[in-house]
Amino acid sequence: VRPEGRSTILAWESALESTFAAILGNAMVGFLAQNVFGYKLDEDHKEAVSDPESRRALGKALTLTCFTPWMICWCAYSLLHWSYPKDLKRVRDEKMKDKKEARMKKQQEREEAKRAAREASKAQDGAAEALEQTVDASVDKSIEQTAGTVISV
Repeated sequence: VRPEGRSTILAWESALESTFAAILGNAMVGFLAQNVFGYKLDEDHKEAVSDPESRRALGKALTLTCFTPWMICWCAYSLLHWSYPKDLKRVRDEKMKDKKEARMKKQQEREEAKRAAREASKAQDGAAEALEQTVDASVDKSIEQTAGTVISV
């Protein structure tokens, strides 16, 4: 489960567990005590609390309704010994992959920045060379005009 989904999973687990406990728990205890273990709930047995058979039936029903769900949980939690190492390896592999991708992206960004700097430098060199040629041409023209003026005088 990804980190952003963990709270949702825990909320669902808690809601389902509480719902089933509230709806089925009491009903199952009564049903098991009366129909399976022989709890007697008659007008004639108003003293059912003092009746050892009824106490035993109620105790067995409570034990069964508490013990069985926890045994199911124990079995499910025991599966974590099998799945946890695999999940942990998968998470570590994903982190390594993410780090590798981040390094590669950073390297590409550096190379792109270097390429852009080289292109800017070439453009700057080209502009400087063009300026130099323009200045040289202007100086040459000025020299020629000055020389032409001096010769004609």
